[in-house]
Amino acid sequence: MASVARGEISRPHPVADTLLAATGMLLMIAQVPFFLSIGILAPLTGRVVLIAAWLLLATLGLHWFRDHPARVLGLAMVMGVFWYTAGVLAEGWLDWTV
Repeated sequence: MASVARGEISRPHPVADTLLAATGMLLMIAQVPFFLSIGILAPLTGRVVLIAAWLLLATLGLHWFRDHPARVLGLAMVMGVFWYTAGVLAEGWLDWTV
């Protein structure tokens, strides 16, 4: 059996890890129209916040793609919750006409 260097974790299913991460990234890309649809009706500050949040989370997803593939899938779910929360809460609290 080959020895594993200290600190390295052997991954038994690299294909499954890649599929998890790829699914997460595809889900993030699929959310772009939803973020843009809220941004159409939001004021400029709302658009900037939504675009910055999407870019930050997508960048984090790319950073985690190889090392933490399950986190990428979870990040796509967090992004969906953020989009929904921004749309629902912004209408009442920030007087956006979403």
